Amino acid sequence: MRVLHIVAPGEIGGLERVVQLLAHGQARDGADVHVALVVEPGSANHALLTSLTAGGVTTHPIAVSSRAYWRVLMWWTRVRLAGWVFPPSRRFTAS
Repeated sequence: MRVLHIVAPGEIGGLERVVQLLAHGQARDGADVHVALVVEPGSANHALLTSLTAGGVTTHPIAVSSRAYWRVLMWWTRVRLAGWVFPPSRRFTAS
């Protein structure tokens, strides 16, 4: 199974720790785990990147300035709404 987590981390805290534990657990269970991190330019040494890489998780840092972050967020929202991420049989719905 291939898993992609997308996160815009701050300093290591609650969200970062949850993604770290989840990604490491999924990788240990044999999943092909990737984490895309939206970070400020120059944050290539973010603690979460280092930890995930050490745990066998593939990381994809996406460097954007804080101004451009909202453009990335809006693009991602449009992608999800258009159904490009998960085919209909794989979408998550509440019933």
